[in-house]
Amino acid sequence: MKSRVLAGTLVLGCLIALPSQAQWREEGKVVADEPWRKSAGKFGAMLLLTAKPDEFFEQWNKPSSPTYKPNITTVSDARRGDTVVAVVLFIGCAPAKSGSCDTEVDYRVLNPSGGVYGEQKSAELWKRAAPPEGSMQAGVGYLGMRIEPQDPLGQYVLEAVVRDKVAKVTVSLKQTLDVRNAEVK
Repeated sequence: MKSRVLAGTLVLGCLIALPSQAQWREEGKVVADEPWRKSAGKFGAMLLLTAKPDEFFEQWNKPSSPTYKPNITTVSDARRGDTVVAVVLFIGCAPAKSGSCDTEVDYRVLNPSGGVYGEQKSAELWKRAAPPEGSMQAGVGYLGMRIEPQDPLGQYVLEAVVRDKVAKVTVSLKQTLDVRNAEVK
């Protein structure tokens, strides 16, 4: 089996205000950690999958305002021939004395039989000035994967181990992607 894993870096400028603690909230209420969304102290991260990365980042990069919320599209299934991009959103990275955060992410994709389909280690999440307290940011390192025509059908597991090296905290995230349709686009 041949896998093709793409890596890239984006500069994203939009910030979305959230509470200063990294507890995730829905309709103002704290929600429990999930495999794809976790927090440790003030640091929190979530792993999202999209098959429309251009639209995702276009929505994310629009200037923030009290009335605007990005309409981002995520996926949980794909077909052979599709490209899916994993993006980590985070909040609350700890700044070093310089004022910059030092966060990184290891990505790994497991195929339906549990073998490693692809991986990227120590990708930059954010090594820049700390975003304003309480603001969510999209990490600059992302992982793109294309499901090749000969790749097996079934459930792929995407893992992201996210580290805030200044705060010395790690969160491990997981998403699944079901490749069910044998048609090639």
